[in-house]
Amino acid sequence: MKLLRRLSLLLVATLVALLMAECSVRILPLLPISSMGAVMRPDPVLDHSLRPGSVGRMRSEEYDIVYRINSLGLRDDEPDAWPAGDTVLILGDSFMEGYGVERGELLADRLESISARGGRKWNVINAGVKSYSPLLEYLFLIHRGLAWKPDTVLLFFDLSDPANDIYYARRLMRDAGGRPASIRPRATPLALPGRLGAMLDRHSVLYAYSLHLGQKYFSSRDDVGYAGAALDLEPLFPGRDSISDSDYAARWRESFTHLRGIRDLLRAKGIAFAVVTYPYGHQVCDDCWRDGRLAHNFPPGVSSDRPFRHLASWAAAESIPVISLLNAFRNHPHPDKLYFRWDGHWTALGHEIAAEEIIRGQNNTGTVYYFP
Repeated sequence: MKLLRRLSLLLVATLVALLMAECSVRILPLLPISSMGAVMRPDPVLDHSLRPGSVGRMRSEEYDIVYRINSLGLRDDEPDAWPAGDTVLILGDSFMEGYGVERGELLADRLESISARGGRKWNVINAGVKSYSPLLEYLFLIHRGLAWKPDTVLLFFDLSDPANDIYYARRLMRDAGGRPASIRPRATPLALPGRLGAMLDRHSVLYAYSLHLGQKYFSSRDDVGYAGAALDLEPLFPGRDSISDSDYAARWRESFTHLRGIRDLLRAKGIAFAVVTYPYGHQVCDDCWRDGRLAHNFPPGVSSDRPFRHLASWAAAESIPVISLLNAFRNHPHPDKLYFRWDGHWTALGHEIAAEEIIRGQNNTGTVYYFP
């Protein structure tokens, strides 16, 4: 009888402790600390994704913002608030997700507001997720994005994409026809199987934090992406001028394969498609990304436009339109203001210049081939 009473007290105490821990992590976004653990989650198809309905806080010496994710797992408004009009789906990584930038200042938000002022009324869906690259973006389209019936898809190609695609491809699962179907999930410490795990994933912020920390601190060699595991292929190699041409070209092949797959998928459905290329700070000016570039061992000066020429040449042969933001950033009177000095992502001004350049390119071409 005493043993049963003790076990009951232990169970009650454990439940109370878990409830207090759950309440504690839920208020973290209200405190002046970074608390992004609840925002990201392991994904059985896409390796990782934004957790629907989650809230987090991103704080550093350069910014302090609250992250809110909608019910679809997007850093965007709820679908019932999406404006009527042509739908433009934005694919990309943390630049499009909007590291360090508030809602309303993101490129997707700015495109939407600029189009409204010009009478076009685009519904711009922001599907940017940290560490996404063409392979994951192809899978995102077939499993989720196409359901929103986009008229146009803009894929923002990042310097880290070729390296990320090589790593994701190691766990690529294909369907009976040989097409990409999903990314084999990583071993996730602390993950619970079946319905209990699924229920906790939907409702428990504490469980989300536990999964995030498990992957972050107990990662395996297969890990890549937001967990931050070490890579044996330098993730920003396209921005380095020191790599030989033969080795350089070989490292792009995986990404080119999946860009071609996205082109074919969208072409078959009559959806317009374009790739948008954008520079990192070390490709724009000496003082851009001044502190962070040192941590990545980029030499002083401005790196060449080699990755832009390489991708544009391939895309031209594949009939894929490319919108380059390189000159717009290099020609800005204060290019150092377009990037956070340590973090390296765009500031609010960087998002503004990118959106304006995309609109300007559309207006100047006469024939708008990449917008609805």
